[in-house]
Amino acid sequence: MEGSLYIYAFCDRPARGATLEGLNGAPVRFVEAGGVFAAVSDAPSGRLRPQRRLLAAHQGVLAAIAGEVSTLPAAFGLIADSEDMLADAVSQNAATLTGELERVAGCVEMEVRLGWDVPSVFEHLVSVDEPLREMRDRMVAMGENTPHDLRVEIGRRVERVLEHHRAEASALVIEGVSEACREIEHLDPSSESELVRLTALVAKEDTEAFESAVERVAERFDDTHAFRLSGPFAPHSFVDLHLDLSSSRLAA
Repeated sequence: MEGSLYIYAFCDRPARGATLEGLNGAPVRFVEAGGVFAAVSDAPSGRLRPQRRLLAAHQGVLAAIAGEVSTLPAAFGLIADSEDMLADAVSQNAATLTGELERVAGCVEMEVRLGWDVPSVFEHLVSVDEPLREMRDRMVAMGENTPHDLRVEIGRRVERVLEHHRAEASALVIEGVSEACREIEHLDPSSESELVRLTALVAKEDTEAFESAVERVAERFDDTHAFRLSGPFAPHSFVDLHLDLSSSRLAA
């Protein structure tokens, strides 16, 4: 597909801080249409696979751009068949893109994760929840004769206790960081041990204040918990672009 362009992001102006290299080392340039600039490079040939090196290149470009200009990140694999098609799509959606750029102007994304730092989540829940502990003791006493209904009841109790702790922890974290950010998005926990996973839209000048807020929140939890703060990133979680540019070239 000669002339096709790989798209990294849409920006309010070109980033000029450094020479950027994208997928397969292709130079990144900025195409303007309707007052919006698209960060692009020549698209790789063939089907795209989300290989680590390609994802790293995509993220590297986004990180460099987001550090300099307001950025609407594109999902990995977004390709326009030609520069004319890209210009037409951007022009037709200029008002939406401009509005979104204004919403995230001067902001980055920070991610906060809180999880249990314990050898076994189940045993920890048993230690803090008496009804669950009693059911576990009954199961141990019965051994292989434990009825199916009791095993199901234990599973349901674990889910209820887990959800209770997640809701409680989430409320504390949000209360502690909300004044240091503009928006918060909840993400699904990535594992049983994870209690809170959220991303925050933070003004660049407030990143230190946000980090301090997370540190203060962490002091409210005991040593069975562990916090992880990462970022700044381009604001992926706060952008949802729907542009009709071309057929997908992502490999299944």
